[in-house]
Amino acid sequence: MEILVIIQQQGKEIGSSHTQDLISTFGEDYLASQSDSFYFFLDVEGIGGQPSLSKEFYLGWSEAVLNASSKVKLLPCVYLSAK
Repeated sequence: MEILVIIQQQGKEIGSSHTQDLISTFGEDYLASQSDSFYFFLDVEGIGGQPSLSKEFYLGWSEAVLNASSKVKLLPCVYLSAK
């Protein structure tokens, strides 16, 4: 159970880092002037048919994305290569 909490926390930290990079690059006011919401993708690549995204990581990551801004809504999405 403890490892799942750690994985979820890692997802939150990475999601927060990703969204803060976007917001610091463009600014919340500029983003809000362009649209009220944006799709925000996590690129997931599996190795040899093995998934590389856990439910716990995604829960943490998506929570951080959803809570990143009060001025613009970032919508968590996943991009993956299905083979």
